[in-house]
Amino acid sequence: MTSKQAQKIYRELMPEVDSKFWRSSHESCFRASTHETDEHIRMKFERWLYWRRQGASVFTELILTSGLRPDLVIVTENNIFVEEITQSESDKSIELKKQEYPWEVTRIKCQK
Repeated sequence: MTSKQAQKIYRELMPEVDSKFWRSSHESCFRASTHETDEHIRMKFERWLYWRRQGASVFTELILTSGLRPDLVIVTENNIFVEEITQSESDKSIELKKQEYPWEVTRIKCQK
């Protein structure tokens, strides 16, 4: 993690994260749930791995103060953004998330 990424995490990311669930060890730790399909987990892992290889700090399933839990929150030196991995999620659901998340959201569709 670069010093610019660390500054972004502490100035821009942490205020949006539910402090009851924040741990610095969440950075670049992969998480998955039993209710997720194998395809969803694989795609989330592929994206997590991709961003790690790019030098980004990546947070999975980070619980925000709004109660939302994005699949991936990616922090680079210049940006913070969300990737939502979708398989059967509706366009309307993604549009609502885009309105509620404090950062830009990109939808990544699972491959079957």
